[in-house]
Amino acid sequence: MAKKLQLRRLAYRPVDAAQVCGVSERTFADWLKSPNNPPPHFRRGGVVLIPRRELEKWLANQTSETNEAKRG
Repeated sequence: MAKKLQLRRLAYRPVDAAQVCGVSERTFADWLKSPNNPPPHFRRGGVVLIPRRELEKWLANQTSETNEAKRG
C-alpha cells in the first residue's frame, strides 16, 4: 500500500486560520480588519492568505502581550 503524502500548507485561507486559532470565522474576520496589529495576511487573485509561520509568530506575540498585561 502506498503511503499518503502529507503536505504542510504554506498559507491558510481565513476559515482555516480561524480553526487553527480556535476562534470563529467571524472573530478571525474581525481580527483581519483590526487597525491595531491584525494577523499577517495578503491578497492574491482576490483570495486572502495568511502565511502559516507568520500566523504562528503573531499568535505567540499575542499570547506574550496578554500575559505581560495580566502581570503588569
